[in-house]
Parts: sequence; structure tokens; C-alpha cells
Amino acid sequence: MDKPGIGITGGAQGISGQHLAAYRKLDRARIVAICDRNEELGRKVAAEYGAKFFTEPEEMLALPELDIVDICSPDFVHCEHAVKAAEAGKHVLCEKPLCMSLAEAEQIRAAVEKSGVVFMVAQVKRWFPSLRKMRDIVRSGAIGKPVFARYQSTGCFFPYPEGSFNRKKESMGQFLHNGPHYLDEVCALMSAAPVSAYGVTASHFTETHRLETPNFHLASLGLDGGQIVEIEYNQLLVTPPWPGSFTRILLAGDRGTMEFTDGDARGLLLRSGGAVRNFTEPFRLREEEKFCGEIAHFLDCVEHNTKPEIPLELSIKVLAACLGVIESGETGKAVEIAA
Repeated sequence: MDKPGIGITGGAQGISGQHLAAYRKLDRARIVAICDRNEELGRKVAAEYGAKFFTEPEEMLALPELDIVDICSPDFVHCEHAVKAAEAGKHVLCEKPLCMSLAEAEQIRAAVEKSGVVFMVAQVKRWFPSLRKMRDIVRSGAIGKPVFARYQSTGCFFPYPEGSFNRKKESMGQFLHNGPHYLDEVCALMSAAPVSAYGVTASHFTETHRLETPNFHLASLGLDGGQIVEIEYNQLLVTPPWPGSFTRILLAGDRGTMEFTDGDARGLLLRSGGAVRNFTEPFRLREEEKFCGEIAHFLDCVEHNTKPEIPLELSIKVLAACLGVIESGETGKAVEIAA
């Protein structure tokens, strides 16, 4: 088939720049439209890619050469943009989080099922070399059946500009914005989905780096295979300016364990059958490569009309679990996730 036409909502700023870099590197699609409320930046990006510029998604969706909508717009309009794109018969790649509520998730599900388009939440970390290697080890049976996972993401406040939606209470906080990454990774490693969520939260800020929501989350989750997951999302540990984040993933099975450490001590350690093996493969990706894996996979699904590695149903359960952690942090009560 001809190279599909891509339209990006929120295409003038933020994460869209990394999506655009991946499309350019892959050279498998045409950027035909940029949609953004910032007209000055939007027109500049559109001109760079030889694309048309729009301020409203409805106008962009009328383009006959548009095949795929890549949603990089703010979280609170993911649902609106996804539903409109699906109703227009366009395939949809949507940045995490899927949306802001389970009611919105149901609107997306209904629109996708009715239209039959390919839909996937863009969980970029699934295609990072470290996670793919860990998944290969799990599939080899080296650690047996996974029974427990601990995921730690530590750092400090991300420097959102003053007035940013992500600073405000209505954003529902950083665990909704970034928590889907961490839980989706664990679900991929364990081939399971969340069924229960419990959370403890805290807020501690310097005077110049404040959110209206907590910046510490400790989540305990149950998965449908009986596995237990602990996620620590900790933005308290490093003094600004923001240096990035540090990740550690521990996965324990009934025959062994493995642990991935990001940062200066980057590596993957496997303990199995009384032996210890340290993988020192180049797990770091160049910036322009980071989004190539997920976008190439999505383009494959569109081209061959196959189901994405990340089903919409799983993304809805991941969203429900992240919302459950936030709710639990406020009420002190565990939250059950509907099947």
C-alpha cells in the first residue's frame, strides 16, 4: 500500500516532536496534517513537514489523504479527539493516558468497535530494549512463572511551565499521566491485567516547584493471574533542576528473579538455577529512536489489519487501576477493578 497519511493533534509541541522524529526516521508514512491551538508554532511545524495546518480536528479529519490520527494533544482532550477520529474512520494512535475517566473510556471503546479502526495507546516503553529483553527472558522460562514485580521510578518534579494543565488538580495528577507507563510494562512482563488497586500518596514541594496534586505515590496492585505488583512513583528525591528519572524493575518468578537498573549503573541481572548472569547490552536508545518501535508496530497493524500488541481492553484496565490508586490515596480504601 502507499505510505499512509498521518495527522497529529497537539502536533506543535510536547511529545509530538518525538513522534515526528520517529516518523521521519522510519520513512514509512507521510505527515499530511498538523493540528494545534498554537497557530504560530503549528504553522512552523507544518511547513517543515510539507503538511497542512489546522486549529480544529474536525477540519483535519475531512482530509481525504488522512489515514491515521496520532493524538499528542493534552490528556483532557484525548477522548474527544479519539472518538471523532474513529467516527471519521481514521486509525488512531493515542498517547497515554487513554483518557481521563472510565466514562470517557467507554465512549472510545464504543466508537472504535463501531468503526472497526485500528486503535492503540502509545506505551512507548514497551518497545525499549530493556523491556523487550526482560520479556524474552520471561518467555524462555528462566525465572518460571512471574509472581511479584516492583517498579520504582524516582526523580523530582518535572518542570511544567506555570499555568500548565499538568500542575492543576483537574489533571488528577502525575500517576494518571505517567502511571500507565509503569503498569503497562508490568502487565506486558506478566501477561496479566489489574484487578485491584490500593494507593498511598504524599505531597512535599519546594516553594518554586509545586503541583496541586501529590508527587509521591506508592501503589499495591493485584493482577488477574494472582500476581502482586508494587509501584513507587517518587518525585521527592532529587533537587531541581529536573535531571530525568531513575528506574528500577524487579521481577520475581517461582524459579528465579531478574532486575533492571537504569541510570549510571545500567544493567540487567538474572538469577536463575543457582547461577547469576549480568547482561550488559546497549539498552540506551538515541532520542530519535525511542518512538520508532511503537510507531513501526502500529503502522504494521494498519498495513496488515492486525491487532496491536496492546489491546484497548488492557489499556482501559490500566486506566482503571491508575484511577483506583488515586482514589485509594484519597479514601484509604482499596478499589476493585471491574472485569
